[in-house]
Amino acid sequence: LLVMDGRVQKNNLQQSGKDEKWLGALLSRHGLNEKAVYLASLDTGGNMLLQQMDGSVQRFQAMTAEEVIW
Repeated sequence: LLVMDGRVQKNNLQQSGKDEKWLGALLSRHGLNEKAVYLASLDTGGNMLLQQMDGSVQRFQAMTAEEVIW
């Protein structure tokens, strides 16, 4: 999980090899910020599953599988 209940999970984000600037830019491209996100998870294929506070869900490629370091 990279975001849980509107809060960035800094340790998890660090383990992904990305930073808050990257996450902010990614969310911004989808018209969001972390406060609007209930859950955001990143899988080993680089796919982001994002559930907004309003319950809507998005899935998209956040990075390539080669970029995933865990």
